[in-house]
Amino acid sequence: MVNGKPLVSVGIPTYNRPDGLRRTLKCITRQTYENLEIIVSDNCSPGSETEMVVREFMKDDRRIQYFRQDENKGGAYNFDFVLRKAAGEYFMYAADDDYLENDDLISRLVSKAREGNYVLVFPNVNIVAPNQTQKAHMTKVFKDCRTDYEYLIAWCGYGGGFPFYGLYNLELMSLSGLNFSFDEDLRYFNEGTFLHSVFLHGGARFVEDVSFNWTASSRLTPHILLVDFLRYTRRVLLLYVSSKLSLANKISIITLIVKNHMRYIGGLLVANIAIYSSIIYRHLPINKTVNTMGRIGERLRTIIKKVPGMPR
Repeated sequence: MVNGKPLVSVGIPTYNRPDGLRRTLKCITRQTYENLEIIVSDNCSPGSETEMVVREFMKDDRRIQYFRQDENKGGAYNFDFVLRKAAGEYFMYAADDDYLENDDLISRLVSKAREGNYVLVFPNVNIVAPNQTQKAHMTKVFKDCRTDYEYLIAWCGYGGGFPFYGLYNLELMSLSGLNFSFDEDLRYFNEGTFLHSVFLHGGARFVEDVSFNWTASSRLTPHILLVDFLRYTRRVLLLYVSSKLSLANKISIITLIVKNHMRYIGGLLVANIAIYSSIIYRHLPINKTVNTMGRIGERLRTIIKKVPGMPR
């Protein structure tokens, strides 16, 4: 602790994004909260550009530590590595393609965290897409939450992974039996089950008026998304079934999750149908294609009728 301010560890797992990493380091090193250690783990990026970017910042900032893995060990390993290197009372992740909007973001999160026994304090998020930016994306979701149960209900009806990039109290995490864990077999949604565990435990709080910028990716594969999301949904439902919530609360939350997830699954089914219909059209004779498309359409309508909230 320096001048009454606890040490905050910022973990930056990175791979071959030197430009994004430069922007991330720039916004972290200029934070008004100065008692930081900044841990960069390079997952064996090709060439030397990633290391050169970090060394450039290290010349002027002794808070930065740089580690280069001798081989690419996967994203989950890299995220775990920076956590294991952390010596701070508090810890937060920073992605190498995202950046903090406010120079006082960490300061605001620490102030909120010290108000109570909060395991996780998370900022707002701006979603940055090629053609538009959606500001303060989580305001509508969490702004009226006051109790742990209200946060849990809001989270289950929302499900976006953005709270993951908040500030964690490592001692409280340990005392609560909460472990940072990723579903390593999933390419997408691999932090989701962990976040459900945090919100289910309680002690998560939202700081509305500071944000980080999340860069939307267009590299998502609908088929893999669908398969991973179905696996993720099963794990989440089992988590709540085995939880210590009352039966009434279990029913309410599981119903909410099913409704929320089925809307997303319906969208992924439509996306996959569009892709596979194009493949069928290219590779089957036209008369067979028409018949196949008809059967696909009937099957899709049957599925959608079972989805809560989907148009009939």
